Amino acid sequence: MVRKKSKYDTFTNRFIAATPILVTMAYLIMGFEFDLWHPGWVIFILIPLMPALLKPRSAIRGLFPLIVVGIYLLMGFIWELWHPGWIIFMVIPVFYILFPERRKEHIVTFDIGEDDDHEDH
Repeated sequence: MVRKKSKYDTFTNRFIAATPILVTMAYLIMGFEFDLWHPGWVIFILIPLMPALLKPRSAIRGLFPLIVVGIYLLMGFIWELWHPGWIIFMVIPVFYILFPERRKEHIVTFDIGEDDDHEDH
C-alpha cells in the first residue's frame, strides 16, 4: 500500500499549521499573566507572516491580506479613516479572483512495454 504524502509531512509545514494555536496560547499567557492584552494582539500578525518567513517562494501570495491590513491600519492611525477605510478589505477577494494560483499540471506517463514475467509457451 502506498501512502499519499500529506502536505503536513514536513516539520516546516507542521509548524506553519500549528502557528495559530501557538500564537493564541502566547497571547493568552501574555494577557492573563502580564496584562499585555493591548500590545499583545500584534503577535497575531505572525499567523499570515509565518509561511512567508519559512517558505518564501510559495507563500508570497499569502502576504497580500497582511499588506491590506497594514494599509488599513496606516489609514486609520495617520488619517483617522477607519470608517471609509474598511472598504479596502474588498480588494482581497478581487486580487485572488484576478490573479488565481497557478497550479502545476502533473503529467502521468505509463510504460507500455512487454511484461517480462509473461512467456508464451
